[in-house]
Order: sequence, then C-alpha cells, then structure tokens
Amino acid sequence: MNKSRCGILNWTMSSRLAAVASLEKFEEHAKPGKVALIDSKGIDDFIRKRRNDKGRLEKYVSPATVNKDLRYIKAALSVAHDWGMLDRVPKICFLKLPQKLKTFVPQEHFAAIYTATEHARFPEDVPTSRRLTGGRRYL
Repeated sequence: MNKSRCGILNWTMSSRLAAVASLEKFEEHAKPGKVALIDSKGIDDFIRKRRNDKGRLEKYVSPATVNKDLRYIKAALSVAHDWGMLDRVPKICFLKLPQKLKTFVPQEHFAAIYTATEHARFPEDVPTSRRLTGGRRYL
C-alpha cells in the first residue's frame, strides 16, 4: 500500500466529507468526464469558475476556500496517478492569500480590556482572563 492511499484512509469523517464536497464542486464546474483527461487548463477553468461562486457571508467564496478545494483535488489526482489512472498529476497553482489576518477586536478596545483587568475586583480571575485574551504578563 503506498503512502498517499494510506493517508486518505486515515482521514477523519469531516475531512472525508470536505473532500467529497470539493470533488463534487470540481465535477460541477470542470466536467472532467474521464480522469485521464484532466489537465492544467481544466484546473485553471475550475479556479476561475469556483471564484465566482457565492459565499456564505461574502459576495464570492474566499481564496482560502478555493485553495482548500484545490488541495483535495490534488490529493485525489495523486491517488489516481498512483493507481495508474493518470499519467502525471497536472500542475496546480494555488491562489495567493492576504497576509494580514482579520482583526476581531480593534487594538484600542483590546488595550482597554487589558487595562481593565489590572483593576479587577477578583484578583484570582485576572491571570485567567489575561491568558484567555492573549495577555502575556501575569500577576
């Protein structure tokens, strides 16, 4: 048994469901027909069409969602290659992701929360609240 096949067999149920959903999206957009006919052009067409899908919270799906689908597609194509169904795995170019993470608490609010913990009425709760909010200086 080769490495890629063993890896897929050890996936959790949620990973398997995500892989199936990604492969269904690939089938819906790329309409590959046979595995042997999948090439880089088909992958690029899938990326273009998938980026125009409607997201849950945003107008379009995020680049991270498209990259997640591409990772599962690449894993499936690697297994197809290992099983002899595909001559070579086509090159897959992943989308660039924004470098800055989304901020959920503005820096000014975080500073106010952090300062307020120094004046807490229950000192035994201060280290716990700082640890949970990302504070590094403990009493």
